[in-house]
Amino acid sequence: MATTTTANLSPFVQAYYDKRLLLMAKPLMVAEQFAQKRTLEQGNGKTIYFTRYQPLPKNKTPLTESATGGVTNKALQQQEISATIAWYGDVVEISEIASLTAIDKGVKEKVDIVANACGETVNSLINDCIGTGFIRRRADADGTYQKDVVSTATGTKTTIIASGLTEANDHWNGGYVTFTDPTQPNYGITVKVTDFDAATDTLTVDALPVAVPSGAAFRVVVGTGIAATDVLSSAAIKLARRDLKRAKAMPFEDGKFVCIVDPDTEYDFMNDSEWKDVKKYQDKKDIYDGEIGEWYGIRFVSATEVYRESVAGVASETGAVHVITLLGREAYGIVDLDGVKRKIIVKNPQDLAQPLEMTGTVGYKVPFVAKTLNGVFGVNILCGATA
Repeated sequence: MATTTTANLSPFVQAYYDKRLLLMAKPLMVAEQFAQKRTLEQGNGKTIYFTRYQPLPKNKTPLTESATGGVTNKALQQQEISATIAWYGDVVEISEIASLTAIDKGVKEKVDIVANACGETVNSLINDCIGTGFIRRRADADGTYQKDVVSTATGTKTTIIASGLTEANDHWNGGYVTFTDPTQPNYGITVKVTDFDAATDTLTVDALPVAVPSGAAFRVVVGTGIAATDVLSSAAIKLARRDLKRAKAMPFEDGKFVCIVDPDTEYDFMNDSEWKDVKKYQDKKDIYDGEIGEWYGIRFVSATEVYRESVAGVASETGAVHVITLLGREAYGIVDLDGVKRKIIVKNPQDLAQPLEMTGTVGYKVPFVAKTLNGVFGVNILCGATA
């Protein structure tokens, strides 16, 4: 999982710092345990491709007594989803010198801080992925800012035309569109709305894999108007669970879905009368990292933080809109580089070739990418939280 490297540190010191990374980073990476994990082999570029096949439609016509049975060969529709890995890291300078034979307490503290930053970075990358990659639903169920509609004319890879959107200019700006028809080529793709032109019924969105045809069903949701009183509710969870089941999302191996909450929304939701605390069943099943309880067949996991944004759809760690994710299996994936682990790197002045050997450094480096695989196998509930 983690490696500490420096040219001169003893194996004993390396092993110690390796443990510090695990202790500091793991609790922050709650969402990582639910991802489909892939490894990109070295020497094969930076991009990995996930292949997703579209469902085959039902055929209720009886076969005939002929050579072909009365059916013609069909081509399976498939979609390539690419993810390009990148390096992330940071480094700090320290005045204390790491001993070559024993643990330096001053360095240990710096390693803790750097390891914490590594965990938060990976966790934040995953949050950005899942917080913007799935079909959305408002906790307040306000139909003014949430609609299921169908495109009424052929658009492009960056435009959707739908006469069912009758709102004023810019009404949907900052919202997200998810395509919900499994027969359409953009099925399961979620993109952000950058502009809405009421005169032409046109949404301008981030680039899609293919042009949007007439008749493509989609949901568009924007966070405008979400208030602190629009807390996570049992009604919103039930509707989100229905969304997953309608999309034929697969539950996890135990037959249950997973919901990731943060401390604020956890506080609001645990007052539900049907809530079942984890201590009541913890001896009966494997417990996820951060698991706090179960409700109506959904296991709840508390993360340090979730994706948040302003009511205008701008990402913000202090945004009023908390994006709470209900997950099925195979919803998103994470990719690392084969043979290259997450590293805490401690360097002595000798390693840095300093003439007076005054300072050392502690840093982290991680190759990583997170990618949504099917935008209808997860539901993002937009809600507020009690202050």
